[in-house]
Amino acid sequence: MCGGMIFHRGNRELIKVFYPQPYPYVPCITKQHEQIQCIWGRRNKEEFAESEIPVTGWSRLEAIKAGKWHKYNPEKVYILADQYMEKDKDGKSHWFEPPQGKLPVGLMLDAGKNEKVVYVVTIPSPEEFSHIHHRWPLFG
Repeated sequence: MCGGMIFHRGNRELIKVFYPQPYPYVPCITKQHEQIQCIWGRRNKEEFAESEIPVTGWSRLEAIKAGKWHKYNPEKVYILADQYMEKDKDGKSHWFEPPQGKLPVGLMLDAGKNEKVVYVVTIPSPEEFSHIHHRWPLFG
């Protein structure tokens, strides 16, 4: 389902971001090829208290296709992650690189006050990784 991400800034700087961190910023790219910083999800009702956006960090592709996110006026973005982490049922972290030439797909919402929030779009896990987690990031 993606519980953490690694980003490289410049030649050497490595940034690790984990979903439970308060207001974790992740770089994204829009359809217009604009690079922006988004906050990864909403951890609780206190974050973005004035907003009605969902309390989660993920969005199931099936729910998007069913129109459940439509009321939030979402925009598809790509998350510029160099690696992503999945935890297994025992809490062990497993780090992966996105497939060659692909990036995790995100669903970006406006949380108000010029804050953009991104949710990692997920699909059922590929068979070879179903032992790690039942959901997996969608890549595009």
